[in-house]
Amino acid sequence: MPLTVCKKCDKIFSAGAKSCPYCGAVIARDTQVSFNAKDIRSAVIGLLLLGFLTLTLVISNSRKIDANVDAAPAQTCQTSACPGGTRAVTLPLQQEPYYTCKSGELSDYANHVLSVMRAQASFAGIPPKLSAQTGEPEVQGKERLFLDQYRAKAGVVSFYEALSKCYRGVGHLNVMVIFNPKEGDSIYVAEEENQDNKFWLPRTKLSSR
Repeated sequence: MPLTVCKKCDKIFSAGAKSCPYCGAVIARDTQVSFNAKDIRSAVIGLLLLGFLTLTLVISNSRKIDANVDAAPAQTCQTSACPGGTRAVTLPLQQEPYYTCKSGELSDYANHVLSVMRAQASFAGIPPKLSAQTGEPEVQGKERLFLDQYRAKAGVVSFYEALSKCYRGVGHLNVMVIFNPKEGDSIYVAEEENQDNKFWLPRTKLSSR
């Protein structure tokens, strides 16, 4: 049923009435404003679009803020020298967890597998499909060759075996660099408060202080 609006009190009611049922104002036929189903649908769509645009703007501004934060990342031992004796701190884990291991080869392998998983999940938006034999994400070509090489150097037969010898990294841990080899992606450190706790971790997860 078409609707109309009273120009005096702005109340909405059924069109065709001679006077407003709320304030009693006389409704002239030639001045009625009608709202049919199409008008209401258009108004609803307009509100939805406004909400969507507002949400898009909020997300866009949020990404700009994140981009500004990421524009000045912490200097890591990947970009600075960090020789033996360097006092350093492990980076926070909010965005990218990592593994610490008892050998550089294990650390290289475990963290490379983790980076492949993260890349696949980010690209596809779903968890990667894992091999039943190795526990690694299913890949082809050069990436398959890289995984085979990393696994062989680590001296394990699967990602599962590597994880049995590694631990999840801990952020904001004060350490001292013991050895930073030129080859590989990992660095050897000791926790300052417990010198017996020595481990390898990715250079990208360590910052000098």
